Amino acid sequence: MSGASTDSGWADRDSYLVSTEWLADRLDDPKIRIVDCRTYFDGRKGHEEFAKGHIPGAIHFYYSEVA
Repeated sequence: MSGASTDSGWADRDSYLVSTEWLADRLDDPKIRIVDCRTYFDGRKGHEEFAKGHIPGAIHFYYSEVA
């Protein structure tokens, strides 16, 4: 991750977002960490939705508790 910004000021997503195919090919790689920090604005709780299903090996990050 370079943290580079584009001309619009937004971070360059290609430096930290990957495709589903790329991730699927590396799910067993011990150097890859998947952090699920989902949040909802409709009353659902991210950790409850995470418990219902998530990417194998992912951990849940309680974003709403630190933001």
